[in-house]
Amino acid sequence: MDPQFFEQALTIAEQHLQTLANDLVAGDAAGVQLAAEKLQKTLLALRQHLPARAPLASADGALLQRVHALGEGLNLVRSNLARRACYVQRALGVLIAPPAHSTYGDGSATGAASYSALAPRTGAFRVLSA
Repeated sequence: MDPQFFEQALTIAEQHLQTLANDLVAGDAAGVQLAAEKLQKTLLALRQHLPARAPLASADGALLQRVHALGEGLNLVRSNLARRACYVQRALGVLIAPPAHSTYGDGSATGAASYSALAPRTGAFRVLSA
C-alpha cells in the first residue's frame, strides 16, 4: 500500500463527502448526484490500491481515525438522504392528492384478487408456481 496515494485519495474522498453533505443540506439534487458519483469513483480507486488481506493493518492511527470518520460521515449522509426522501414523499402527498380509487380493483382484497385470480386458472404460470 502506497501511504502517500492512500492519504491523497482519503483527502479527496473527504472533500467529496463534504460537498455531498453540503449539497444535500442545500437541496441541490444535481449536486448530490455529481458529488456521490465522484465519491464513489474515489472510493473504488482507493479500494483497488489496498491489499486484499488486512488492507489497513500497516496504516498508522491517524489514517485509521480518518477512515472511521469517513465511514461515520457516509452513514450520516445515508441517514440524511433517507430523511430527505421521506420529506419529499410527504410533500408530494400534500401537493398531489392521492387517487380517489385504485387503478387495479376497488381497493378491497376481493377486487384486487380478481385480476390475480385469472392467472392460476389459465395454466400459463404453472411452471413458475412452486
